[in-house]
Amino acid sequence: MRLAPIIPLIIIVSLLSTAFYFTYPLLESTLSPLNPRNIENLPEATDIPTEIQFMPNIRFNHNNIAYRYELGCESRKEKMYLAFETLQNLSSQISFYENNENADMIISCSEENVEKSENIFLAGEGGPSKTFNLSINPLITEGKINLYDRQNEIPCENPVVEIHEILHVFGYNHLANKSTVLYPYYHCDQQIPEEIISHLDNLYSQEPKSEIFFSELSATKQGEYIDYNLEIKNEGLIPAEEVFLIIKAGNTEIDKTNFSTINPGNGKVYTVQNQKIPSKNIDKITFIVTTTSLEHSKENNVQIVNF
Repeated sequence: MRLAPIIPLIIIVSLLSTAFYFTYPLLESTLSPLNPRNIENLPEATDIPTEIQFMPNIRFNHNNIAYRYELGCESRKEKMYLAFETLQNLSSQISFYENNENADMIISCSEENVEKSENIFLAGEGGPSKTFNLSINPLITEGKINLYDRQNEIPCENPVVEIHEILHVFGYNHLANKSTVLYPYYHCDQQIPEEIISHLDNLYSQEPKSEIFFSELSATKQGEYIDYNLEIKNEGLIPAEEVFLIIKAGNTEIDKTNFSTINPGNGKVYTVQNQKIPSKNIDKITFIVTTTSLEHSKENNVQIVNF
């Protein structure tokens, strides 16, 4: 027999990221100080991935990408601007703008002349530096580009190295075709592959959405009281706004809780003890989670526990 009065114990815990931040090793563009006259004479690259991206469908959650420069990049800005302009003109979805406060892409420059092997010098590095490994679209929240001194190069009119590194920030792998800007060794005549622009436009034409679901749920019943523990996660690209948890015993609503916002890759845990239900004969509890944000699917927004 339970003692009176019964006071429900409600504990709400906001979690840190339920998916982890990770950093890719920044990917390299290299050059030979002799800079071959013909693309065919570029060094042979090995270990080229077969996948077009580091992770399938990895992307930012918006199309207008902000960038900023670290100190020491004054001499590189013109080429970087041309690279951004070139990609923006080719893409129907992506645009770029400079923002020193909230940048998606951080560009740093070094006067260091880095020789990776005999007669092979490092021109630049780039890639996603902060990401969430989400189930539908892995999310890029920050990318970095490092540009190095190229005193041994023959200058290119086209910003092939800069474009190469920007595409790495968008998650694209090296390609085995020597005529493309994503080949590991660069040449002034390399071009941007149509397949990359097509893939980029297709990926960013898809509206980013949230995706909330019950990642954990358990409940027990004793007489006219239930205990339950659950976790709600957001595996979508955008925050899930105005998230509500509704719990029904039979057809009667017994709890409605506002979780406010759940950001991408984050979750919230909700634990309740001694929740009164209308009758000890209730044999079904329905858990419903809702959001005002767009979702990929609502099929996993309802869970039922039968006793």
